[in-house]
Amino acid sequence: MEPTPLREEVQTAIEALKDSTAAGPDEIPSELLKLGGDSLTSALHRIIVKVWQTGKWPEDWTQSTFVPLFKKGDPTYLHTKLGFELSYFVLSPT
Repeated sequence: MEPTPLREEVQTAIEALKDSTAAGPDEIPSELLKLGGDSLTSALHRIIVKVWQTGKWPEDWTQSTFVPLFKKGDPTYLHTKLGFELSYFVLSPT
C-alpha cells in the first residue's frame, strides 16, 4: 500500500485549483476553498486519510452532475451533445 497522503499534498492540490470555474454539486467555488486556509486544509486532509485507510468514500463524493452541452446543429439530435461530469470531490485530478 502506498503511503498516506500528506497534508502538504492536500494544500498543493487546493492551491492548484483553477479560479472562475463552475462549482460542483456542493456549490463550493474553488476561490472559497482557497480562502479556507489551514482549517479547511486540515479538515480535508483528515477526511482523505480516513478514505485512504478505510477504502470507503463519503456517499456525497460518489455523486456527479452530468451537463449536456450542445455542439453546432440540432440540439434534439443526440450526436450534437457533449456530456461533462461535475464531480463532488473537490480534489479530483484533472
